[in-house]
Amino acid sequence: MTRSNHFINDRPLKPRYTLPLVLGIVGVLFLTGCGGGERLDPSTASVTTPATTTTSTPTSTTKPNPTQPVNTTTSTDSATLTAATLAKKFLTYSGKAVTVEGVVESAVEVSRGTNVLLDTSPGFPRVRLLFPKGRWTGEKPTAGAIVSAKGTVTKAVTATFVDVSDCTLVTHTPAKPDEGIAVTAEEITTAFDKDAKAAEAEYRDKTLRVTGKVLRVSDAGGTAGAVVFLKGATPTDKKKNSLRVSAVFTGAAKDETLKLKSGDTVTITGRMHSFNVEIVNNDWTLLLDRPKLVK
Repeated sequence: MTRSNHFINDRPLKPRYTLPLVLGIVGVLFLTGCGGGERLDPSTASVTTPATTTTSTPTSTTKPNPTQPVNTTTSTDSATLTAATLAKKFLTYSGKAVTVEGVVESAVEVSRGTNVLLDTSPGFPRVRLLFPKGRWTGEKPTAGAIVSAKGTVTKAVTATFVDVSDCTLVTHTPAKPDEGIAVTAEEITTAFDKDAKAAEAEYRDKTLRVTGKVLRVSDAGGTAGAVVFLKGATPTDKKKNSLRVSAVFTGAAKDETLKLKSGDTVTITGRMHSFNVEIVNNDWTLLLDRPKLVK
């Protein structure tokens, strides 16, 4: 009797082994090349890169708004300031070109040219404009005139002056008569004798036109100036030795005041500065600042 193919080693082939065995044979045949396909060489493989989408930014064609000004200029001009500002901030402008305007206190001719002194705030150095010889032309400025000039602030500054060198005149407005508050030496000293606080509040930093008799003139020597004393009222307080008005004159004005004699009647204009006492003699004195002698 012929044996069936379903027997191996005289043992029947159980059905549960048939399917796995068949699948295994098929797999071996496929791996040994029965599939017939080409293998992929990684060195020659072509890789497809996803396309990159580029978004272009549109160029703005908006024109500038004509109502919005554009600063296209650079200023090369010198700084313009008042004499009072320069006196307070001279370190800021040291060595720089400036245009300065101020009220003339005095003007003198020197060997190198013309020096014009400008008034500033009390407690600060005065501004001195130095004009080289022949640079100032025309009428010489007098006290009270308004002058503006271009020059260079010198780096050497003293407690007395801030110098502006190599000046060129810009404008010159002649002085207008400053009448001030007209009082006599007796009237003004009487007001301070009665109520110094009220009188100071009324006259402080104001221009006074004081008329009185010369008590005496003291020459301090050198460039210190000459001091003119006007006789004031008789003090109501017996502890006060005397009341008087004083003013210090320098430069060309000094020479003029030294010609005055005791008893002469003069008029002095100046700004009320202070009312102080000399402790040694107990003399009370009203001091006029930036004085001008008027005959």
